[in-house]
Amino acid sequence: MNCERCGKEVERVSSRQKYCAECRPIVRREQMTQNERNRRARLGEVYREYERQRYADNPESKKASKKDYYKRARQRTAFFEDLKRRARIAQNKYRDNTLFGGNKELVFKRDGYECKVCGVKEPLCIHHIDGNGTTTPIEQRNNAIENLVTLCFSCHSKLHRELEKETGRWD
Repeated sequence: MNCERCGKEVERVSSRQKYCAECRPIVRREQMTQNERNRRARLGEVYREYERQRYADNPESKKASKKDYYKRARQRTAFFEDLKRRARIAQNKYRDNTLFGGNKELVFKRDGYECKVCGVKEPLCIHHIDGNGTTTPIEQRNNAIENLVTLCFSCHSKLHRELEKETGRWD
């Protein structure tokens, strides 16, 4: 059998085979490109006809459709913002379970949602008193409520800087 594109002699693998191994991807690419052009042209014609019919009666409806477009855009934005918010909540829940054994909220409640060093209300974080926190393997972490304390970011940074000076490592 001869390739229909280049005429090279090829051993036929299937009864529908028309091209050699080198020509097959090129022909597929050419066909897909042409098919895509035809499809887009058809869609463009259909869409233009739809627009002509839609606005033939009332040219003011074009302005209304822009308002609808922006309204739908706001709705889509709100939907995706809500989706991102839910993803953040799920991520925080996962981090709470993996980093603090699910005790983060309990520790915040116990400490009255304020830093135990300076009394600031936010931004807050949790600190492992014994140092077996996020840098140690999960099975060795001590996530008991008695071992966790609420600190503000500022006090937490100061504490870790002091620990780093004393021990030479960040825990």
